[in-house]
Amino acid sequence: MNLFDSNILIYDEQPENNFLLKLMFKDVKTSFIFSISVVETLGFVGISLKEKRFFELCFSKLNIIDISTEIIYKAVELKQIKKMCVADSIVAATSINNKCVLYSRNTKDFAHIKKLNIINPFLK
Repeated sequence: MNLFDSNILIYDEQPENNFLLKLMFKDVKTSFIFSISVVETLGFVGISLKEKRFFELCFSKLNIIDISTEIIYKAVELKQIKKMCVADSIVAATSINNKCVLYSRNTKDFAHIKKLNIINPFLK
């Protein structure tokens, strides 16, 4: 299973990053996003109608993982190890608890998490 961070969705919308679309939609049965990504992308103050439609199309095709008590407590555990933002701790916890590979361009903020399987698709 693959979990795509919000930043992958944002880069996805840019035509020069079409390879990300292929990666995300290669097998939609195993492609997931976290519910907070909906807030992070659609909640952007300067979002255009074109961007909004693109993100909504992505959300309609991908599996969305909702927050759970297990994810919350795993996020707490991760934040106690090293200072990190709430959204990153929840995304990492979601990936770990669901045994997903996390795709993110922001790998440095997750580098300290040993149990996290993370890939920056821009480095391939």
